[in-house]
Order: sequence, then C-alpha cells, then structure tokens
Amino acid sequence: VCRNLIRFCCQQISLRELEGAERWAAFGGIVLQYCDLGRFEQNRIEENGLREGLPVCGIFIYYGEAINIAMNIIVRNGLPQGSNDRVMPGQRGGIVLRYLYKTSDPSKLYVQTFRPFNGVPAAKIHDNIVLQPLGHALYAMVQGPVSVVDNQFTSMGTDRTNPLSVIASTVLLMNLGMTPDMLVPMGILKLMEHPDPKFDEAVYQKNPAYLKLLNLPSGKIMFCSNQSTLDMRSPERNVSISSQLILSLDDIAFNTNQSDCNGMFAFAHEQVVSDVTLLNTVLLGASVRSNDNRFTEGITMGLYSLLSVGFLMATATGNQASHCLIVSAPRRIEKDNLVLNDDLCRGERRLFLNLVKHQ
Repeated sequence: VCRNLIRFCCQQISLRELEGAERWAAFGGIVLQYCDLGRFEQNRIEENGLREGLPVCGIFIYYGEAINIAMNIIVRNGLPQGSNDRVMPGQRGGIVLRYLYKTSDPSKLYVQTFRPFNGVPAAKIHDNIVLQPLGHALYAMVQGPVSVVDNQFTSMGTDRTNPLSVIASTVLLMNLGMTPDMLVPMGILKLMEHPDPKFDEAVYQKNPAYLKLLNLPSGKIMFCSNQSTLDMRSPERNVSISSQLILSLDDIAFNTNQSDCNGMFAFAHEQVVSDVTLLNTVLLGASVRSNDNRFTEGITMGLYSLLSVGFLMATATGNQASHCLIVSAPRRIEKDNLVLNDDLCRGERRLFLNLVKHQ
C-alpha cells in the first residue's frame, strides 16, 4: 500500500455507544484483520473520522507478520476531545498493531543445514510522522525483532477510556520474545549434554522445554533517533503514569532519542491545575541500553525522566534529563548523565545512605 492519499474517511460511523464485539472493531485510514509481509510506504493518512469522540486509527492491523511501515504521514485522525465524558471507547491510535508475530518452521529445527528463522524482522517502523489527537501515537504488541527508527510520534492527550493509554500515553511497545541469555538462569540447558549436532526426535523428547523455547523468536527492540512528544497544552487536565513504555524479555536499545512531555498551568475554581505525567520513559528488558538521550518535562508535574530496569544488565550514559534517572539491574553502568532538577535525586541518595548506615 504505497503513495496514497487517504483522507475524510469514516464520516458515517454511528455515534451510539459501541458494545460487545463492535467495541473492539477498528475504523480508520487502513484497517486490516490479517496481513503477511505487508508494506505501507509513503502514504498520507489524515483527517479521517472527523467526529468528536469517535475511536479512529491511522493504520490498524489486528494480526500480522513481517510488517514494514515507512515514510508515512499520519495526522489528525479523529478530532481532539472536548471532554473525556464524550469519548467513545474503542481502538484509537496513530499506528496500532495489536499482535505481530515472527513465524518459524519447527520442522527445520531438526535439520542441520537450515535455521527455523530468516532475517526478516517482525516489524520495521521507520521515518514516519504521526500526530494523534487522542491516545497512542504508536501501540504495538510484538513477538520478534522490532526496529523503530527516525520517527516523530506526537500524542495530544491521554485516552482515559483505555487503561493502557493511561499507563503510557504516547508510545506503548511490548515484545513477548525472549533472549537466549534468559534460558541460562532457568537451568534448562540440558541440550548441551548431547554432543550430536543433529537434532532428532529422541533429543526432543529428552529436552522438550528447552527446544520449545529455542524455537521462539527473539525480542530485540531498536528504538533509536526518534522524537516523541506528549503534548498536553490544552484546557483539559491530563493525567498519565508515563509517556513511553517499552517492555521486552530481550535487549532494548533506546539511544539518541528526544522524549518530551509538554504541559501547562491553568486556573480552575481558584486553584492552579497542572498536567501530571509521573514518568517520561519506562524501559523494562533483559538488557537495557539508554544512551545519549534527552528527556524534557518542562512545567509538567513529573517525578522522573527515566526508569530503566534490566533483568540482567543495564547501561545509562551520556543522557540529559529534566528530572532524575533511575537505573536498576544486577550489573549496571550509570555515568556522565546530566540532570537539570536534581534535588529529588540528592534526597533519594541521602535516604539511601542513611538506610545503609543503620544496617
């Protein structure tokens, strides 16, 4: 699907409350139930579903394999909400990929000259401009390698009808793939006891758990050189836990990104009301590398710029942030980071030192 102008679609959707299975039906510029080896390039998808509160997507794929989304402009699909009370629940977002899977051929696992996987990633999302009036600019649940590079993701507000949007308002990327390093602490590498390089049925029967996990795709995520913005400068008060959440059981490369949360002060009932985003970016993975990024929260009521948790390893170097960085892992490196508002960081360090002294 290349070089199309998709505009002013979804103008006759009923305004009644969607119920049952219809609630999870998707409307938008490009909507597919299943797609294999799909390419969506150089399309302009804009101003679809111009009715307040309707759930509208730019690109929606319910189930797919090996999807390539590149150089698209996806803007203003669905009008900004006037009030969350009038927002209808449903599938809403700029790029919504409900489930992408990298398939393998189990029969090739027993053949010495073949491998069960090829080199094609489960999803490749490059050079897109996405402006979503309400909800996720990017939502993807994937099992397989993912590359998200050189995109501009902007969300104008949190969709309160969707709990996942409250958790992460701009980008929510979850990968169910697993790194082979996670198999070592699980203690199931019994296959190494068999020196025969050729897999046969007897070996499979002796090591069923390991071979089943070995046949699963990896979960590597490359999220690099993107500009992500949660723009909350509207009269509506926006409350969310984070702007971005990236989760994987494999490696996460979060490098050279610019992640912004823009809010504003407003006066209501003789009180000052500010937008709240507790965390700019949350990274949870087996190994996490967050280097050379810029995290900006401005006047938003935020506590932390980055929460990076590695189950095995984590690295955070050369970052610049408005608020504190939290990096946690059994093996970690955290150095050469600059924090603009580090009062909370110093308070946490003093609390930690006091706890250590009393032990």
